[in-house]
Amino acid sequence: MARSTVAEAEGRLVLSSLSEEEQARFGDCFACGTRNPIGLRLEFHAADGDDNDAVTAIFQAEEAHQGWPNVLHGGLVATLLDEAAAYVAYARGEHTATARLNLRFSMPAPLDEPLRVDARLVRATRRLLEVEGEVTTLSGKPVAAARATLMLLTDHQKHGYGLTAGPADAQED
Repeated sequence: MARSTVAEAEGRLVLSSLSEEEQARFGDCFACGTRNPIGLRLEFHAADGDDNDAVTAIFQAEEAHQGWPNVLHGGLVATLLDEAAAYVAYARGEHTATARLNLRFSMPAPLDEPLRVDARLVRATRRLLEVEGEVTTLSGKPVAAARATLMLLTDHQKHGYGLTAGPADAQED
């Protein structure tokens, strides 16, 4: 099973700052869920202290994640970057949906060595977060970079996704 390598990532585990109920909701997530038998099981860490605007994870792919021989499938590289952007929001205590994800690949992602996934907030407005992320080898070779625009969920949307309790007829913000 692919796993992020906690020993390589520094800072507090982002998911641990969520409520137990919320952590349980993420259990089946393909990217970060611990109960998903085919999931990536990513574990994102945020810097200790007040800096909740950046996250890091280490990911080791498996043969089942292969695209071309000995190369991680590009769609999974995109998944790593999309999830990293979402975790910037989680680290800030916010829930979002990806509105746009623009990727640029620099080299094939090696299947046989760990990858580092980093993301950081570059701009926040009342309704949007803009996040930049990158995937590199542990030696620092760039694999891919992305810029994500994330839409902050309204209370109605959070309720619709089961993220909050409340009346089913909650009004759209």
